[in-house]
Amino acid sequence: MLRILVLLFFFSVSISSKKENCDEDEMPCEEGWKLFERPQGGWCMKVFYQSNIPHEAAEKQCQEHKATLSGFQDQRESLYVVSTVLDKIYPGTGTVRFGLKRRKDCFYHALDENCTALNSFEWTDGFTTGTDGILWDRDQPDNSWGWAQRCAMLIVSPGGYSLNSQAGTMDDIQCDFDFVKNKEEERQTRAFVCGKRAAF
Repeated sequence: MLRILVLLFFFSVSISSKKENCDEDEMPCEEGWKLFERPQGGWCMKVFYQSNIPHEAAEKQCQEHKATLSGFQDQRESLYVVSTVLDKIYPGTGTVRFGLKRRKDCFYHALDENCTALNSFEWTDGFTTGTDGILWDRDQPDNSWGWAQRCAMLIVSPGGYSLNSQAGTMDDIQCDFDFVKNKEEERQTRAFVCGKRAAF
C-alpha cells in the first residue's frame, strides 16, 4: 500500500511539473507585454519609449513587432499606460501615441450633433470596441489648428495637469505635430503603445 502511495505521489508531481513547464512555454503574451482580458479575447500591450515620434512612425514600429498602435477597451487599460509611462519619465510630463483617429466624415467638424466626443474618432487596431476607453480633456476634441487634428494623444503628468490639460485624459492633435518645435515641450510625445491579440 505504501509503495502505491509513493508511486502516486511521484506521478502527480511529474504531471504537475509538466503542466507548469507547458504554461511557461505557452504564454498568451511575449515577455515584456501585458495581458488584458477583454470580452472579445486576450489583448497584449507594450509601451515603447521614443520622444517626439509622429503617429505613422509609431505605427510602423509597432508593425515591426507584429502589432499595431493599441486602443483602450476601458479606463483600466489607459490608466495602466499612464502609470507605466509616468514611472519612466517622472518627474517629467508628456504624451503617448495610441490607436485612435478621427473618422473621415468628421475631418472638417468641431464638436456638433453629428460629430460628438464619442463618435468623432474610431479605434484603428481592429480589435478594440466601444467608447469606455475614451476620456477626453475638457472641451475636446475641438479639431483646432485648421481642421487638421486627426490623431489623439494621452496626457501624462505627475502633478495632475500638463499645460492646463488633465493627466489621464485625451486631446486631439495633428498626427505629425512637433511639440518641441512649437515650444510645448511639456506635452512632447514620450512614448507609444502597441497592441496585438494574445496567443490564446
